[in-house]
Amino acid sequence: MNDEPLDDDALRALAIFPLPGTVWFPGTPLALHVFEPRYRALTADALAGSRAFAVPLLEPGFEEDYDGTPPVRPIAGAGRIVQEQALPGGRWNLLLTGVCRVRLEEETRAVPYRVARASAIPDAYPTGGPDALRSEVATLLSAVASVVSALRDSDAHYSLGVAASMPPGRLADVIAHRLIAEPDARQEVLEAIDVRERIALVTRAVSARLAALPQRGTLQ
Repeated sequence: MNDEPLDDDALRALAIFPLPGTVWFPGTPLALHVFEPRYRALTADALAGSRAFAVPLLEPGFEEDYDGTPPVRPIAGAGRIVQEQALPGGRWNLLLTGVCRVRLEEETRAVPYRVARASAIPDAYPTGGPDALRSEVATLLSAVASVVSALRDSDAHYSLGVAASMPPGRLADVIAHRLIAEPDARQEVLEAIDVRERIALVTRAVSARLAALPQRGTLQ
């Protein structure tokens, strides 16, 4: 149920939880500690309804209007609450799972929390579908294998939790979630609806991370 597409009712009035520095990919977890009154209200309403909301990235300069409606990036990750823990004072610890990318088309409410009309954005594959991307996927997985091997020097049990059997778009999203830290770079991947472009972005980022890792046999 938690990975089912968001239905039209949820997308027609999708609560949004804007955050600085947070980019949420489909197929990945997101943990939140909810303490602001408006987001406590959002959580209560979500738990009583579809359990769904979106988390768009705040645009730079949001600090001046944080308590209002500062601009957000129009493409965001959306998903559902899968675990919740009520805390004293109305606060919550939440664990969510990403379901899809959404385009926030129009905000329809701002009080007590922001709500937008949204549309789900499907992955765009080239002619031939996922099979047409076998070469690009192989290149990405080769770079990932090298990074994982290097990271296991300090953590023998390190794993990305990916499998070659994943659809290419989801594979790129999960790798980006685990290996790309910088918010603008993550947002660029989120906005890459074309899966070939997305894989290329993630491959470049993973290759750059590999180049920055200490090489075996190098004195530190």
